[in-house]
Amino acid sequence: MYHSHDFYELIWFADGWGKQLLNEQECICESGTVTLLRPGDRHCFQDQSEEMRIISLSVRQEEFERICDIYDALLLQRIRAYAAPLQFPAVPGLMPSEDYYRDRQNVTEYDCKLLLALFLRSCIENTDCLSETRELPGQLAKAIDEMKKTENLRLGITAFEQLSHYSRSHLARLIRAHFGMSLKQYINEQRLRSAYNELILTYRPAEDISEELGFQSFSHFNKIFKERFAITPAALRKRHGTWTL
Repeated sequence: MYHSHDFYELIWFADGWGKQLLNEQECICESGTVTLLRPGDRHCFQDQSEEMRIISLSVRQEEFERICDIYDALLLQRIRAYAAPLQFPAVPGLMPSEDYYRDRQNVTEYDCKLLLALFLRSCIENTDCLSETRELPGQLAKAIDEMKKTENLRLGITAFEQLSHYSRSHLARLIRAHFGMSLKQYINEQRLRSAYNELILTYRPAEDISEELGFQSFSHFNKIFKERFAITPAALRKRHGTWTL
């Protein structure tokens, strides 16, 4: 049945192929690809191969958009900009097999959050129109990718300057032009996003996460974390942490 819904749905084609009607457009979806359906997008299957196997993940609108904002403040804006639902290849070698889910007696919240994280990573890394490094100077784009690593976030602006091979003043101008932030604000934003993921996906003490990412102190970390996400690290882990289930 040709239909739409009020939540986000991600459909991963683990094997085979399927022919879909997506917002009035016919589309062939092959093994290894992911389709992202937004609230209001219309779709239905018209044909499929005998061996087609899919894994579908439905996510409440407010939850999906909250996670998008953590990954990239502009990601949701880009996702909404397209008339047709988005399709992109899954990150090779990272997606669990369909057997992983089929053989589980209970699929946990952790499984769902992990799958959503893998889907969003695939979307960001493999869809040119959504890449946060699109239109950035190549030198800066490479440095930004390297700055996602914990050891570089810990060193902060010093590491960013060395990796980019720009002077600090030029690097600051580029970050202001592309992201509307100072260097300090940009580094803190990346640290906070990394801390958020660590808090909900691991059981590591928040104090260790704060120290490893280079925050001045644990109290400072708590303060700016709450300012950014309107929740304390402890409350976030209690409400959304997969290891507390």
